[in-house]
Amino acid sequence: HVKISFGGKSAPSELIAHEMPRSVFAEAVRSIRTSVMFSIIDTSRKLIMVTSATQGEGKTFMASNLASTIAQAGKKTLLVDTDLRKPRINKVFSVEKNPGLCNHLIGEIELESIIKSTQVPNLSVVTCGNIPPNPSEIMHSAVMGKFCDTVRERFDIVIFDTPPSMTVTDAIVLSSIVDGVIIAIKAGSTVKNTIKRCIAQIKSNKGEMLGAVVNDVDISRGGYYYHYYA
Repeated sequence: HVKISFGGKSAPSELIAHEMPRSVFAEAVRSIRTSVMFSIIDTSRKLIMVTSATQGEGKTFMASNLASTIAQAGKKTLLVDTDLRKPRINKVFSVEKNPGLCNHLIGEIELESIIKSTQVPNLSVVTCGNIPPNPSEIMHSAVMGKFCDTVRERFDIVIFDTPPSMTVTDAIVLSSIVDGVIIAIKAGSTVKNTIKRCIAQIKSNKGEMLGAVVNDVDISRGGYYYHYYA
C-alpha cells in the first residue's frame, strides 16, 4: 500500500475516503461526488471514465476514492480496471488480479466470476485479469460494448479506470462507449497544451467531458486535496 501523510498521521492505504472518512481529503472527494451526481442527474448516464493525460496524475487514486464515496451514498457501484497495461485496482483493494475483465471478454469465464466484493459496502470491482497483447483492440471490440451494456443494467454507477489518454489509445477508444469522462490533473506537473490535446482527442472521438479533477499536495496541511472543475 501507499502511505500518505495527513497532518503527521499516515493513511493505511490508498482508500482514504473509506478508511479516513472524516479527513479533509474524504470531504473533498464527497464534494466531487456531489458535482458528478448533479452532472448526470435525470439522465441514463451511468458509465463514467476516469483518465489522465500522462502517467502519475493520480487517476487510479481518484477513481478508487470516488467510487468508494459513491458507494457510501448507497449507490450500487462497480469499479472496472481497464488499464490493461499497468493495472492497479487489484492492489488498491487487495484482491486477486485473475480472473478479470480480459478473461471474461475472451470467453474464458462468466461475468459473475469476475465481479469481486470489497471492504467498502455497495462497491464491487472488476480487475484487469490476464494482460492481453492487444489492449486497444479489446477496448474497441463488440464484447466490450456488450460488457458495458450488461453492467449498465446491473449497477447504479460504473467507474472505469483507464490508462493515460496521451500515452496509448485505449482510453480514447473507451471514451466513445462510456457516458462521461473525468480527467485527473496533477497541479504543476502537466503542461496545459498536453491537457488541451487530451480533451480535444476525447471530444473528437465523441466522448463527453464531465469535468476535471485537479490534485496537489497541500504542504501546509500535509495531505492531498482535490478540486473539481465542470
